[in-house]
Amino acid sequence: MITRNAGRNIRTDSSSPPS
Repeated sequence: MITRNAGRNIRTDSSSPPS
């Protein structure tokens, strides 16, 4: 995971949903 805030950076990490 490149981004730590997967919840906020959904575009950066579309793999991780905003859970």
